[in-house]
Amino acid sequence: MCLKTIDNDVPLPGGQSTFGFQTARHWGVEIVKNIMEDAKTTGRWYFITTMGRTSGSLALGIGKSSGATITLIAEEFRNLEQPLQKAADILTGAIIKRLSMGKDHGVAILAEGICTLCPSEEMAQYEHCELDETGRLRLSDILLGRVLRNFVRKNLSELGICLTIVDKRVGYELRAADPIPYDVEYTRDLGYGAIRYLLKGGTGSMIVFDEGYLRPIPFVELFDFTSGRVKVRTVDTTSEGYEVARKYMIRLEKEDFEGQNLKNIAKVYEPVTPGLCKAFFPRSLIQISPALSS
Repeated sequence: MCLKTIDNDVPLPGGQSTFGFQTARHWGVEIVKNIMEDAKTTGRWYFITTMGRTSGSLALGIGKSSGATITLIAEEFRNLEQPLQKAADILTGAIIKRLSMGKDHGVAILAEGICTLCPSEEMAQYEHCELDETGRLRLSDILLGRVLRNFVRKNLSELGICLTIVDKRVGYELRAADPIPYDVEYTRDLGYGAIRYLLKGGTGSMIVFDEGYLRPIPFVELFDFTSGRVKVRTVDTTSEGYEVARKYMIRLEKEDFEGQNLKNIAKVYEPVTPGLCKAFFPRSLIQISPALSS
């Protein structure tokens, strides 16, 4: 067996990507690059939702490779209360920071898995929710970009800021895209390895490409017997790969509230009463430093 998933959420050895992921990321980047140009010429913000129920790898890969303004993945918000509000506050902060830099546009990439962090009854307040054949939320029916757009619009309205935000979903067109050469070669290798393994009498395993060699991994090693599902690989937000992605994003940071950065941000708020500013910033900055909310 060879496993295809564009989510890149199977823990293959050596950090090897699942086949289909590289193709989905490639075409996702091409789409986002076009949208970034439209955002620039029209002075808009785009909130783009991508697939990725359990892992933010695809969203992060697209955001990092395209140079999108900011990417939000579920791994950032696990075990946090009000994940949608926190995500909206971070997006609001990114918009404010861009405005302070003289930029009225941007593109945010959102991993659909953020939806799964909210109880279904809460999500139903914002979007029509149905369960799929496995009993999970049908994420394709939930327009996360629209939900967060409404949250952010409310934030901005309270701060006296008006701009256009467009929500868009990039989904099935990536899953059914023509494979790029990487995945063509990769799947040829895996297919060869699978047939060779079967002809030798092998069974009950998945073929992987590890350090230049094709080898089988028994299915029992891939399953989490507590959940009865295949083990999941998520984005490690403490890794250097994530650190690089994070450093290139436009977000409000602690240092933005010092010196000239603070003066530039203050200019965005000239028509706004101080009370409204104080109401927003503690929420926005709580993940940077709880001390800043005092």
